[in-house]
Amino acid sequence: MTIPGVPTVMFSRLLIVVCFTFAANVCYATALEPQTRHDPAVLLGTDAAGVNYRVEGPVMGDGFLRNYRLHTAYGDFQVRGDGLLKIRLSELRALAALKQFNGLETYGAGFSRAVAAPFEFVGGLVTKPVETLDETATGINEWFDRIGAGINNPDSNPDGTIASALGVSKVKRQLAFDLGVDPYTDFPPLAKRLNDLGQAGAAGEITVAAALTQVPGAAGMAASGVSTAGNVRALVRDKTAAQLQEMNQAKLKKLGISDKTTRSFLGNRVYTPTDQTAIATSLSFLAGIHGLDAFVARLAQAPTRDVAIFQRRRVDQLVAYHKSITPLRSFVMLKGFPFNRTATGRVVGIFPLDEFAWTETSAQLIRSVTEDLRRQDQMDGAEFRVTGTITPAARQNLAVYGWRSVDRVRY
Repeated sequence: MTIPGVPTVMFSRLLIVVCFTFAANVCYATALEPQTRHDPAVLLGTDAAGVNYRVEGPVMGDGFLRNYRLHTAYGDFQVRGDGLLKIRLSELRALAALKQFNGLETYGAGFSRAVAAPFEFVGGLVTKPVETLDETATGINEWFDRIGAGINNPDSNPDGTIASALGVSKVKRQLAFDLGVDPYTDFPPLAKRLNDLGQAGAAGEITVAAALTQVPGAAGMAASGVSTAGNVRALVRDKTAAQLQEMNQAKLKKLGISDKTTRSFLGNRVYTPTDQTAIATSLSFLAGIHGLDAFVARLAQAPTRDVAIFQRRRVDQLVAYHKSITPLRSFVMLKGFPFNRTATGRVVGIFPLDEFAWTETSAQLIRSVTEDLRRQDQMDGAEFRVTGTITPAARQNLAVYGWRSVDRVRY
């Protein structure tokens, strides 16, 4: 949208003045966008289907993350976000590899029974059928929509995370390490299979290293679905959940994180012990940045698994930016959400979003944080960076509000 005879830059500045003069009214350069729709084959290529799954179409986007519907040999599952999808596909490949264990009778009758046992999901582990899955919004959409509101995690329980992980045997952790998956996975089919094999291994009926030599392709599966340094993977393999918790407490204390915030974060069960170890380790690279306690407190408020994965990926992105682009000086709370200020004084928002579209929620987010920045006279040079794509409409509106936008970020 422009005015004939008026330069684009001058028009954008005029529109900004009009918008903030009448801030109570909605004022955007372009109209709000509907949900995006994607063909899985076009979006994912060969990853759209595998030996034990297929991604159902269409894939819907809510302006922040994409909603995927996985039809698998173990049931139908909803997966919210590219980050979590990458993990699930890695876990499904691990399940396909584990199926190759069938027939290895030499490892004992108990092991053979564990391999052949059908999946029996109990305790509410069965997901909703694919036709009833909610495609309207991811947890991130709802989370951004509550900017400025207090968010509590009803599942926070410092003892719960440890109690739920006590049954993870050393054999199970080793097997997960070799397959490149999280031994504390929340994916029911893999959790069940790892647990069965771990119990068989604990009984002395299987040597993991020997068994894996019988599995075609297993040796090349150690790439994790979420970036995690090799030393973190080794820690998760070699230490119990209780030991990881103690280690993570010490790391957070060294960073100056309060006991209250630490308990809240480590007690949030939407994070696995692996997630928490990866985050605590990455946060060590941000030592000395002002506002770190407030940031960890925000991490502790993650209400759903997709938000937890988003936050883990965001920590990775912050560290990468801090180390390779520009050092970060502080966290800046804008409408209750942590953005960052660089050493040069510029405000930057760094987010692992699949696609940033101009929806009602994203428009409200940008308008609210921009108002906050302008009240502080800190808008100059503000930058919005995402790992995925930014739609043309979103890019145009970000520019109207004074944000420089960068997408497809790779460090």
